[in-house]
Amino acid sequence: MKTFHTWISEARKKKLSDEEITKMYNALSSDAHVNKIKKEKEDSIDMEHQKRTSPRRSTNEGYLRIQERGRTYSIMLNWRGKPIQLHMFFPKFTRPTKAEITFEVRKVYPNATVLYFDPAPNDPTKPLMFAGES
Repeated sequence: MKTFHTWISEARKKKLSDEEITKMYNALSSDAHVNKIKKEKEDSIDMEHQKRTSPRRSTNEGYLRIQERGRTYSIMLNWRGKPIQLHMFFPKFTRPTKAEITFEVRKVYPNATVLYFDPAPNDPTKPLMFAGES
């Protein structure tokens, strides 16, 4: 595959006429030649990508849309001396008791102490935990 720089140096060595140089330049810059170069570059990029990713396993990323009725609560808790705030979805419209929230939180954070909880708007960019149905 000739690049423009190798082609022009060859043309200078051969001492071609202006007409011959123009013909060679048009052949070099034709759509077929440009497409061929692009395809070769894409193929080499694909091969490099396959070499880098072949030992790895594919990862399926996704999200779960809440299709249940209920409310999301912002919960502030203390676990091992650290204050933690999390968002948890409860599948009911009535306000859960502190005991219910503590029961659900302790499934993830054992012996955690719930400091307070309030209803919060659902933010899809933040992680969300689901409380089990009671």
